[in-house]
Amino acid sequence: MRRSAFLAVLAGLVLVSAPARAGSKGTLKLLSSGSGHKQQLRLRLSPGQVGTMKVVLDMGMEVMGVRQSIPQIIQTMRIRVVKIMPNGDIKIRFELVSAKLGATSGSQQAVVAAMKSALAGMRGYAGIAIMDTRGRMNYIKSHIPAGVTPQVRQSLQSVERAMRNVSPPFPRQPVGHGARWSYTLTLTRSGIRLTQVVTYRLRSIRGDHISLGMTLRQSAPSQTMSQGGMSVKLLGMHGSGSGSVTMSLSKLVPTASSSYSSELSISAGSRNMRLKSHVRIKMSP
Repeated sequence: MRRSAFLAVLAGLVLVSAPARAGSKGTLKLLSSGSGHKQQLRLRLSPGQVGTMKVVLDMGMEVMGVRQSIPQIIQTMRIRVVKIMPNGDIKIRFELVSAKLGATSGSQQAVVAAMKSALAGMRGYAGIAIMDTRGRMNYIKSHIPAGVTPQVRQSLQSVERAMRNVSPPFPRQPVGHGARWSYTLTLTRSGIRLTQVVTYRLRSIRGDHISLGMTLRQSAPSQTMSQGGMSVKLLGMHGSGSGSVTMSLSKLVPTASSSYSSELSISAGSRNMRLKSHVRIKMSP
C-alpha cells in the first residue's frame, strides 16, 4: 500500500470516537440535573439476555487537499449477558458474527485489498466485558486470533471501541429532562495519547426509555508514534462531533448515530502531511 493510503486508513482508525474506554479512569461531571421528575439512570439487564449489534462505519479522508474514499465497514456482533455479579455489575460475552465492506466506489484498490485482508483476519474474534449499572465499561478482555498482522489487530481494536459504545455513562445523581453531564478521558488510541470530552444532554425520559444528544471534542499534543514499523511524528490533532442515542435501560443495544470531523498534522520521514477526516457511525440492534 502506498504511504499516503496507509496514513489515511491509520487516521481513520485512530479518530473513530468512543465515549468510553475499558480500564480508563474517566471523570464524570454533572453539569445540570434537569427539570421535572428526576430518576437515577441505571441499566436493568437479566442473565441470559441476548442482543445483536450492527455497526456501520463510513469514513472520508482528505490528504494534503486530495480526497480519498475509504470503503464502508459493516460489523455485526452478538452480545449475551453471562451473569449479574454480586456487586450488581453486568458480565457480558461478545463475538463478532460478521465483518464486511459495504460500498467501495471511488476507493483505491490498495486500500480495498488491505481492508478486505484485515476483515478476513477478524474471524473468531470474541471476548468478555464487565460494565456497571451506570453504563461504565470497567473491564474488557478479548481473544485475538493467533498470527494476526498489526493492521488486523488495529481493526479488532475498533471492534472493542464499538463494544464500549453499548451504553453511555450515567451520572450517580437522579436526573430529569434537559440534564447535562460531561465525561472526560485521557487515553491512548493506536499509539496516540489524546484527551476526549463527551457532553450528554437528556432529551427525553419515559420509564425505561431515554433519548440523549451528545457532543464530542478530542485533542492531542505533539508526540511520536510507531505504526506498522513506520515512525510518525504527530504535530497536533483536534476534532469535534455530535450524535444521538435512543435506548431502553432494559435492553442490551441502543440505536445511535454520530458524525465526527478531525484534522491532524503529521511528519513521516521527510514529509509533512495534513490529514482531514469525517466519520459517520450508525449503531442499531
